[in-house]
Amino acid sequence: MSVFPETLLKGAWLGIFVALVASSVNVPDAGAAQFRQLPALPMIPPSINFPGERDVLQADLDRLKDRIKMHVGKRSDYRRECGQRQLSNAVRKRRCSVLAQEIHRDASRLRTEIGALRNRFGTVQRNALQRRQSGFPVSGQAAQAAASDKRPKLIADAVSAGGGTWRGVLDHVKALMERGAGDPAVRDVSAYLVGVHSGRMAADRLDNAYYKHGVRRALAGDNWSAALAFAQAAHDTPDDLRVFESYAAAAGRQHAEPACVTSGRCVSGNIAVWVKRFGKGHEQPVRQMVAAGRKGKLDPATSKMLNILKAISVYAAKKDVDPAGDPELRDIADQALAAYKKGDRLAAASGYVRLWKATERGRAGLFLYRYGETSGSAAARGFLDYDFPSVTSSRVDDEYLVVLEEAFKTAGDTSPFTGKLNRAQIIRLQR
Repeated sequence: MSVFPETLLKGAWLGIFVALVASSVNVPDAGAAQFRQLPALPMIPPSINFPGERDVLQADLDRLKDRIKMHVGKRSDYRRECGQRQLSNAVRKRRCSVLAQEIHRDASRLRTEIGALRNRFGTVQRNALQRRQSGFPVSGQAAQAAASDKRPKLIADAVSAGGGTWRGVLDHVKALMERGAGDPAVRDVSAYLVGVHSGRMAADRLDNAYYKHGVRRALAGDNWSAALAFAQAAHDTPDDLRVFESYAAAAGRQHAEPACVTSGRCVSGNIAVWVKRFGKGHEQPVRQMVAAGRKGKLDPATSKMLNILKAISVYAAKKDVDPAGDPELRDIADQALAAYKKGDRLAAASGYVRLWKATERGRAGLFLYRYGETSGSAAARGFLDYDFPSVTSSRVDDEYLVVLEEAFKTAGDTSPFTGKLNRAQIIRLQR
């Protein structure tokens, strides 16, 4: 006799029994409330690299993370309290039903908000990837571009709304970013004002053509050109410590980029030509170290030290130094050369950094502090003879807002968003 009918009969009775139990309770078990999985949260794209913009987007992302954490907690409560197959308490039954509905509503809202945030990141990223060549408008479009540029007015409004304090200005910029994240003009305004306040994009002479070019290139993400431009402005206005600090910061930013860190394409002056002024025999060792660095044959410590020299030489190569009457300079130079001849490249490179410090006594601390800050170079900070404070001789305080107010209340030549370098200036910048 076949066992199939008997097995079928037992299965039927089992199904009837389960149905009777379920109908006697009328409360869904844990498996009855099927909650859909939430989509993954988006990540802020690396190309969105302006701090003010990233801060706003990160705040939105953090708020959504907190919401999701609360939602996950509700799901855990449901699994713990409503996962039993038999519940005789009608109050608990109703509570579980209400909780399940609430979880479904929350999940629907979160899916919508996650999708909206992902789309917002995409919009901001597309704007961030636009390479604005504000210093080189297309022929015939310069006047139109200047007329349609709303950045000067936004900056003037921010300075006016600040009530004479940087705190007020930055609060206004933060609110502006929350309303207009993704707008390239708003992004530039935030980056410029935050950069000026931090001492990384400031100058005493706002009308210097090279300073203005440096600002435009920095806002476009081209820290290489920005460093060259700020260095030239510092050379032309030697009393302007603020623009000198801007040069150090831009060089540090470029040296922190993957192009320099991983590929060795680091903004640099001609170190070999610079050390020639300290006597015979210095040029060749430096050329050999630079060549070894290009081939990846320098140890990491020496490579980082050489990078400091590369940043220094962008500006130092433009300075005239006469070591003939300075015994201290000669001694440091001789020690660096002797270290190289002994095969100690790190000591040689360090010696040339010390040599530069001796030639720029009033600026070395400022440069090494700011370059070390933006590049992350512990080696640069190691050359500071004391705990160099963030309050420096070039500190940008509330009084500086008067300079900005004068520069932006009219569309004059002091705004960094006006004018461009002529051909001769561009050639000079590349020397």
